[in-house]
Amino acid sequence: MKEPALTLTAGDRSLTVQRDWCKGCNLCVQSCPAGILSLDEGERIVVEDISRCIFCGVCAARCPDFVFTLAREWQPQVAMGGPA
Repeated sequence: MKEPALTLTAGDRSLTVQRDWCKGCNLCVQSCPAGILSLDEGERIVVEDISRCIFCGVCAARCPDFVFTLAREWQPQVAMGGPA
């Protein structure tokens, strides 16, 4: 049975993890500067504490199987002031 994607959020940022796509190569775990990634008994990726994620994108860049997708919620910018 296919496992649904897991989306973890912190503030306006999110990390989506396709655990079914993980082949357990461990490249992301070794590369994560925050140290929040590990592999479970089935050799699938686990995000241990999303609150410590710095959303640097290293996991997505190192993963050969495109397991990770990082996103940021777009916030419209409001111009302060106006024509003088």
